[in-house]
Amino acid sequence: MKRFLTILLVLTFIAGAGCKAKQEKQSEKKAEKPIPVRTTDVRARDLWVTVSSVGTVKPNLMVVIKPKIPGKIVKIHVDEGDRIRKGDVLIELDPEDYELAVKNARAALKAAQFANEEAKVNLKETEEDWKRYKRLYEKKVIAKQKWDHMNAGYHKARILKDLTAAKVSRAKVALEMALTNLKNTKLIAPFDGIVAKRLVDPGDRVYTMPPTALLVVMDISKVKVVTDVPERDMEAVHLLAEAIMKFDAFPEKTFTGKITKIYPDVDPVTRNFTVEIELDNPGQKLRAGMFAHVQIKTKRIQGLVIPRSAMLKIPGTGVFYAFKVEGKTVKKVNLETGITEGNLVQIVKGLQQGDKVVTVGNTRLRTGTKIEIVGGEHNE
Repeated sequence: MKRFLTILLVLTFIAGAGCKAKQEKQSEKKAEKPIPVRTTDVRARDLWVTVSSVGTVKPNLMVVIKPKIPGKIVKIHVDEGDRIRKGDVLIELDPEDYELAVKNARAALKAAQFANEEAKVNLKETEEDWKRYKRLYEKKVIAKQKWDHMNAGYHKARILKDLTAAKVSRAKVALEMALTNLKNTKLIAPFDGIVAKRLVDPGDRVYTMPPTALLVVMDISKVKVVTDVPERDMEAVHLLAEAIMKFDAFPEKTFTGKITKIYPDVDPVTRNFTVEIELDNPGQKLRAGMFAHVQIKTKRIQGLVIPRSAMLKIPGTGVFYAFKVEGKTVKKVNLETGITEGNLVQIVKGLQQGDKVVTVGNTRLRTGTKIEIVGGEHNE
């Protein structure tokens, strides 16, 4: 019995050893199987040197609507968020007092015109007598006292005519002012845009001293991104330079604009200067106050590039690396990077033009791993 057990143990050990050897052999074969990968070539291309900054969206135009005359609001035709067209009536004030003022001004003008016509007729009659008396005086037919009296009356008639003409002009101005005040009971949209804020309600009284703020309206068909740039980049940044922008609200979309204004002063605390970038806003998706990530293009250079997918990062560090193809295996190489443009990254050190790097399947690799290239991709 003892002998039987001993033989059984020996056989079991031999069988186990054989299985283990077989498994190790299979693992070895599996490990030697090439890993399928996709690759791309390291290529040279032109790149934009950019200045990075962050900015804030501001409207192309913004106006606070204020009254030119005092009065009571009787109608408000818009609310916050409403789109407006230039010339639209936004708010109406009670016109009653101003309509009465127009009637009064028209009556005053009419009276002044009648007085002026009367003065003209009187002057004409006086002038005829004055001419007749002048001839008689020159012939010494009438006394000097009578001539002096006529001469004074004539000059008085001329002055009266001029005075009444001035009153007509003043009455016309008063009528124009009354009509303007009546017109100003309707507050008009100064441009196409959107109502950002409504600050009053129907029935409120508005004033001109100080002026009451009624509405805030904005034109956002175009917008401006205001951003600060370090003074060290002052020479590189210029008017009409192109800027590429991204907004947190639209992470997948890129916007393009141009620098339209460079502020002349540098902030003595931050050592930054301010620029304004203008861009179109189709659909008015961009709103005032949004946060912008800005890349201002300054000059073109040539550099070596690879796609982001070819790069890996050592965890917990800022060190990037890639796997360079060497025959049927790969080698891990650390990279020194430069400019980033879209999906492409400039390689300053670590690779040469014409090198081939792995873009798909690289997370499973290490130096010396066998690979099978199953395809490539362009780095454009």
